Amino acid sequence: MQQALENAPVLIVGAGPTGLLLAVELRRRNIPVNVVDKHTTPVTWERATIVQPRAAEIFDALGLGKALRENGHETRGVHLFARGEELGYLDFRVPHTHFPFWITIPEERTEAILEEELERLGGRVNRGMTFVELDQRAESVVVTLQDAQGQRQRVETSWVVGADGVHSAVRAAINVAFQGHSYELPWAVIGGVIEDWKHPSEHSAVQLELPCVNPIPMPNGRWRIYYRPPSETGDLIEPVQRGLDVLCPGARLVADEPPVAFRTHRRLAERYRCGRVILAGDAAHCCSPIQGHGMCTGLADSQNLGWKLAMVVRGVVGETLLDDFERERRPVAERVGASGDLAETRGRQLSPEEFDALTGQMSSVLASAEMAAELVWGASELGFTARQPDTQGQCALVGPDEPLEPGDRMPNLDLLRDHSGNLVSLHGLLRGPNFTLITADDGGARFASSLTGLLKKLRVEVDVIVLSGRARAESGWLFLDDGERLCRRRLGLEPGKALLVRPDLLLAARLVLDEPDRTSPVLGAVSPMRNDLLFS
Repeated sequence: MQQALENAPVLIVGAGPTGLLLAVELRRRNIPVNVVDKHTTPVTWERATIVQPRAAEIFDALGLGKALRENGHETRGVHLFARGEELGYLDFRVPHTHFPFWITIPEERTEAILEEELERLGGRVNRGMTFVELDQRAESVVVTLQDAQGQRQRVETSWVVGADGVHSAVRAAINVAFQGHSYELPWAVIGGVIEDWKHPSEHSAVQLELPCVNPIPMPNGRWRIYYRPPSETGDLIEPVQRGLDVLCPGARLVADEPPVAFRTHRRLAERYRCGRVILAGDAAHCCSPIQGHGMCTGLADSQNLGWKLAMVVRGVVGETLLDDFERERRPVAERVGASGDLAETRGRQLSPEEFDALTGQMSSVLASAEMAAELVWGASELGFTARQPDTQGQCALVGPDEPLEPGDRMPNLDLLRDHSGNLVSLHGLLRGPNFTLITADDGGARFASSLTGLLKKLRVEVDVIVLSGRARAESGWLFLDDGERLCRRRLGLEPGKALLVRPDLLLAARLVLDEPDRTSPVLGAVSPMRNDLLFS
């Protein structure tokens, strides 16, 4: 029987992690949304298993960090091997986050966590509904859907988001090219239990030469092993055991899932938005799976887009705000795509001289704490910024202790105390769906009036945090104890100034309390927040 969709201003096509997270971001802001997916039941076998620290913070901002950790496995580092010898160990720890590790979790569990939250918020996934076509009009989009029985229905909505993957039907419907290339060698993945694994259970391992066997620990003592088979049609089991003999002599895979071979690509949509249709996640970009960025990049897309689309639907701002979604997220896709190209080059059949150069480079990284930390920080995605991209169109990477500028992720600091004297984390204070204004009460007589005047001029809803010498609640503002000014110093928060933080944990602007129109300079092609969006 045909499912009746509710009257909603947003239709999301695709109930993978990208689509589900976007639906949650909209529903937590009371925006009605329809989610449709062509599969009649949740997909139980997917390739994405790695949640990087930045993506874990996205779950935590939704109050889902605990569920992610309980359902996943904390992977804290990787042993690197070449020519049968261990080169060294790479520790995944990074600063200024409550997730200094990878969380490895089956994608079906990631989706289940998000779908359960969507249902808690009053939404649902309409399964067995296939996107057929769309017709854009001046103020709406009419979408044709087909259910599992072949019955069609037309749905009118204000906005359509294509989160329907690499082979996006929505992208095809708006005639957006998906430019890029495919990688020469296939990948394969197999699941099961590894007997007699001698490394710590929270450690992964990787073989640098072909077949590049990479066992990744999963919850409940299971493993997923990624590797490069010589072909997609030959013996897919033999290369796995051959690699395990190198990584951990005596270890043996007891497979409980058949091996699956697949091809990978680096591609980027010609544009992310066409009128009232927006592309996100794999529908907008795809990259090599080597570094675990694919799903994580899509999740960050949805966090970035969710609050913007909600503001547009509510009529708070005009739809030009949605153009910032591509301006901020496309450079990230460019960066992870280029990084994947480099990794794929290393993961092919190398000459002896090329392999010597690769192992020498990796040995140098492992021998240098600074170089290893920089590599891990880049992989974590915590340093990705919405500042002006570089000359190749890639997003910049901001170091963990660099001064904060608009567009940077706010660090998670445990430096503040509440009225009971308990430490509170900065990210814990930034979990709400609104903007957050962070300022400091330095005892000036005009502080309260200046802050009140600023709040009256802002057109966005804000929660107010005041760093002070004494924690208390006053005038609806939250005063927190920063008596030693450690948090103020780390954030670069000067007297008479304020930080405006976006709902996606990026710094929007630095403000002057008495002169709110003096915001941070616009950053070229990327403006983490423009004055016309801030002030009425």
